[in-house]
Amino acid sequence: MFLISFWFFPIFTGICQKNELKKSPIIGTWIEKSKKSDTLIFLSVYDGQNPIFLLKRGFDPIDKKNKVPKSLSGPYWYKLEGNRILIKWFLSSDANFHSYYFWLSENKMKLKLCDFFNDNRSQKDTLTFIKEK
Repeated sequence: MFLISFWFFPIFTGICQKNELKKSPIIGTWIEKSKKSDTLIFLSVYDGQNPIFLLKRGFDPIDKKNKVPKSLSGPYWYKLEGNRILIKWFLSSDANFHSYYFWLSENKMKLKLCDFFNDNRSQKDTLTFIKEK
């Protein structure tokens, strides 16, 4: 009996250990500087393969009483690679990450990002976001 309980103890304690969440490389809420209509929220921790940010773009009316989130709003997976950010929208059927220009200031209070969510696909501006305090 002692041998059996000794054997199962490491397995049982291994199952019950807490899983540590990974820390994201960028955290906080970031507001687009010029129009102040778009917001990025970088989540502080994640438990999947890649960190996550939320893009909030406001709402579009569908009739007099109802609104829906603007196109491409919602959660994104991301990876940082030098001056590039690779992103993938949760709701996309495309399995690939897409690469865009990205810059983060040394004090981590300002970032620049290619306007990947602009409806005009031929014109991609660089937007500046300021971290909310």
